[in-house]
Amino acid sequence: EAGMADGSMLGLVATNALELGIDIGALDATLHIGFPGTKSSFLQQAGRAGRGTRDALSVLIAMDCPIDQFLVNHPDKLFSRSLRLAVADPTNRKQLQQHLVAAAWEQPLDPSRDRLYFGMKFVEEARQLEERGQLQRRKVKFKGETSSNSADSYVENKECMYRWVCETETTPARAMSLRDVSEESVKLVEVPSGRPLESMDADNAPFKLYDGAVYMHQGRSFVVQHLDLERGLCTAKRQRVNYYTEPRHHTVVKVLGVDDKRALMCSSSPVKLESEPKRVMKHVPVLVAYGGVSISHHFYGYRRLSTVDNKLLDVVQMNHLPAVEYTSRAIWMRLPKQIKDALQREAAPGPEWRDICGALHAVEHVLISLCPLVVACDALDLQGQCARRDSDPCRLYVLLYERQKGGIGVISQIMNRLPELVRMGKSRIEGCPCKYGCPTCVHHPRCLSHNEGLDKAMALSLMNMMLEHGGEALEANIAS
Repeated sequence: EAGMADGSMLGLVATNALELGIDIGALDATLHIGFPGTKSSFLQQAGRAGRGTRDALSVLIAMDCPIDQFLVNHPDKLFSRSLRLAVADPTNRKQLQQHLVAAAWEQPLDPSRDRLYFGMKFVEEARQLEERGQLQRRKVKFKGETSSNSADSYVENKECMYRWVCETETTPARAMSLRDVSEESVKLVEVPSGRPLESMDADNAPFKLYDGAVYMHQGRSFVVQHLDLERGLCTAKRQRVNYYTEPRHHTVVKVLGVDDKRALMCSSSPVKLESEPKRVMKHVPVLVAYGGVSISHHFYGYRRLSTVDNKLLDVVQMNHLPAVEYTSRAIWMRLPKQIKDALQREAAPGPEWRDICGALHAVEHVLISLCPLVVACDALDLQGQCARRDSDPCRLYVLLYERQKGGIGVISQIMNRLPELVRMGKSRIEGCPCKYGCPTCVHHPRCLSHNEGLDKAMALSLMNMMLEHGGEALEANIAS
């Protein structure tokens, strides 16, 4: 920092820690390796150069991912778009509980007044925190009471007669993670030395620290020996290997309830099918719903891939890993019968096999990749269904859910911007010259099925139908 400030250093290579963590603001140029995910982050990084009246240059080198390639083809979206509002969901139970504890440490919580700030579930959650010993209830005397007999009396059945406080010596906010909502963590320990390596939140540990996984720590590879979630402990052995690992698991999503539903409002003009030019489909609305879902990840093994050429070396089967289950928020589109019938006709076996589930999978990928352009989020905040089995209840839905337990408010914001997001996704698929799909259009780096079975061509047909089959909103119930 000092070297850049006094000019003794001419350049600096840094992670995005430079975005906020270092006071450097008199640079001549910034070079960005890939779009950082949000416009605010990009402007923050670019703002390191050209402070005051000085000229500056900022160069963005696009990576092979959908959001970067979309901005290359639509630069106006980067320079003309307004900043996105911050996303938060005050009804997320874990978030709410952490906020209540931190707030009570600063000022006693009033059950009647503070509902305005913490919502209707405030009292219920505060009582649970009281039972767990994280909050303490303190009684409040009547104001203006003069009788000696009642000077120390209280009214137990009136909420305004008590407050909740947090009496820890230091602020509980210090123990709360800025990255994750989860309160539980897993310690990674090297064996046989017993040296602690790092900690990871318990929600992500099964995806990265499963038995046999190769985990990188400070540039060194460790092979996981055993993960014990009950004890919050994972043991790993330092070992040089010529492969990396990817987990294999199947995700089952079940709809728990519908909070909102509407028709996807787009163009209301009929559309001609590419496969059947003479056939015209009339106005058919695509129904969109938003609500709670249950997520269940079932692990059944992992893959070993070469670090040299990414070739598959081995597939390891496992059946002792417990399923990871939680609830979250999701948005889903149940396709009308007319669209499903049209896709079925296009999916008929022919010179090139085409798969409806592969189309749904590809559409989910491109929508997730471009979400940061319409909502203040990271693409890694969201997940699709990926692999689909005949028994999956939402098999024929386009469905996006929040990876964070309980949801953090991203999905509800996407609901209002979905038509724009679908149009952007269609533009990205059309603008990519590849034939079967690649990292710049329908592939996703965190795909749970390793980008297998994607159908780019049918995904484009599906998005055309979704956009062209607008129509009037329907008063119809969306069955789960």
